[in-house]
Amino acid sequence: MARTTVVFAVVCGLALLLCGLLPATSAHSADDEFDDDLTEVDSDVVILGDDNFDARVMDGSWLVKFYAPWCGHCKAIAPVWKETASHLLGVTSMGKVDCTVHSSICSRYGVRGYPTLKYFKDGVPRDYRGGRSVEALVAYAERMAGPPVAILDDDASEKDFLSKDGTKFVAYTADDDADLADAFEDVAERFVEHAFFGLTSDPAIATNVFLSDKSSGIVAIKSDETVVYEGALDNVDAIRTFVDIHRYPLLAELTAANAADYTGSSKMIALTIVNGRRKKKTSKYLEVVAKIAQDKRGDFLFAYIDGTRWSKFAEDMGVAEKDMPRTVVWHPSESIHYHDVNVTKASAVADFLDRVVAGEVEAQGAGAGLVSLLQRFASTAMDAVGPVGVAVGTFVAMALCGLCVWAVFSDDDALPDAAPPSTLPPSTKPKNE
Repeated sequence: MARTTVVFAVVCGLALLLCGLLPATSAHSADDEFDDDLTEVDSDVVILGDDNFDARVMDGSWLVKFYAPWCGHCKAIAPVWKETASHLLGVTSMGKVDCTVHSSICSRYGVRGYPTLKYFKDGVPRDYRGGRSVEALVAYAERMAGPPVAILDDDASEKDFLSKDGTKFVAYTADDDADLADAFEDVAERFVEHAFFGLTSDPAIATNVFLSDKSSGIVAIKSDETVVYEGALDNVDAIRTFVDIHRYPLLAELTAANAADYTGSSKMIALTIVNGRRKKKTSKYLEVVAKIAQDKRGDFLFAYIDGTRWSKFAEDMGVAEKDMPRTVVWHPSESIHYHDVNVTKASAVADFLDRVVAGEVEAQGAGAGLVSLLQRFASTAMDAVGPVGVAVGTFVAMALCGLCVWAVFSDDDALPDAAPPSTLPPSTKPKNE
């Protein structure tokens, strides 16, 4: 009985969910303002397919959109893609691949949802996870198309580099230290989309960025701190670890612009949820958390959000407005979080983080519920196979649902005559029990 009932619930739930999803998606497609193909006709966007993809994309710098014609989000980004292409002429080529026609290309690059945006440099792909505005795409492409390391050899190049918005790493090569230059460039190739990298052999510039002009070194320059690398300069792995830790600010507000970078990390996020209207209390709390971050950032990223603006998210983390500010630990890649209701003061956060690392705090949110699971399945199915595929899946699910109904109600052994007294609500139990 239990097994067939579960099967019945799962399949019927999926059938109902997909039935509800299909008409909504069809209506959305009919009402979309932009048509992907029509919007980009006669634009600077190159239509890529089986006949020209390898010949074109394997050379130079490309931003490529993998899409499906029926996808609403693809239609919405079409005019942005077209305008971005006009800004990037001579810098980065813009292309698009229709995955309903050229499925082998999309499979080759692991495309599982639409639109998927990827950057290619001489055929080597990177996932693009940044903002989807013209400004964000142009800034990203310009950074990626250039050399990973900027040479700082005069006042103008130094000023331009230090004015960039984001974390900056500067390596000073005293006596033209070729080994450090090679190691630094190797690391820069890996993290170029996350930070800016500058190389100098000018002692005056080294002094300006808080390095000694007597010996080679590396420094991280961030909005809230400057950190000098203290490890071995010939250890590429150690330099890579330093960059991976310090490419993030010590404590930053989590926003739409940086969320993908934070949630894409394998690290847990020590997330402080604050009440933005209580500025004095928030400021004092965050000052303490920032000091804790200096010692704990090897294990965590540190960020904060205004829980009054993101009230649903705060609620999901178990934090009510009256409890703010409150620090929780969020592990996006595992869909879990850690929250100790007894940690009400900033001074207790360090111990809380230690207990999370030691496995002494119970994870919450692990294992999505059935509805969430079905919703994710339906969304993935819509991206992968489109409305027709979902319609077929709906028909099959409904057919199976009918079979499950028959199985449950035709199984004489599955339905007992009466439930045992201990399972009945108190009001239905015999009075003499």
